[in-house]
Amino acid sequence: LRGAEQLQYLRYTVAIGPAVCIIVAAFPWPRRWLAHAVPLTVIAASLLSLNTLYHPVDLQFQQFAGFHRSTTRPGDITVFVAPGGDPSNPRYMYAALNFYGASPGPAILLTAAPDAAALSQLLASPRLCFWSDKAVGPDEVLGPSFADWRIEDHRSDHGTGIIYVISNPHL
Repeated sequence: LRGAEQLQYLRYTVAIGPAVCIIVAAFPWPRRWLAHAVPLTVIAASLLSLNTLYHPVDLQFQQFAGFHRSTTRPGDITVFVAPGGDPSNPRYMYAALNFYGASPGPAILLTAAPDAAALSQLLASPRLCFWSDKAVGPDEVLGPSFADWRIEDHRSDHGTGIIYVISNPHL
């Protein structure tokens, strides 16, 4: 059952279940068989959607945390990037780093290009650990200021996205 998403759907069904039961019980059905049509429809929909609960999740959080722990140094800033604007994947990765003991230290979540304050903080750092769940590089998201930064290491395996460790040539 590892990787199943039962709890993700449970919050919706628990919240709406009592309301559906009250509506079905209180509705004045013109025909007796119609009272059974709604529960039968719910049962059929539940049976048809069972296969969506058990699709495998291929994220290797432990390997990602190990790579992060082995390549970053104290004081490095971890930049989590969500190019599409959905911050849920970077939040999972940040939680995974903390869970597996690879505390990322200072971290920044970017859903768009960084503002001036974040950009100045990033430019003052000697090294960055840059993580993205899409195929984009640090210079594409952070801008031309980072074009001359040196890529020390990168990985795109483990099913977690692309990880770059980049260093500032000016510090």
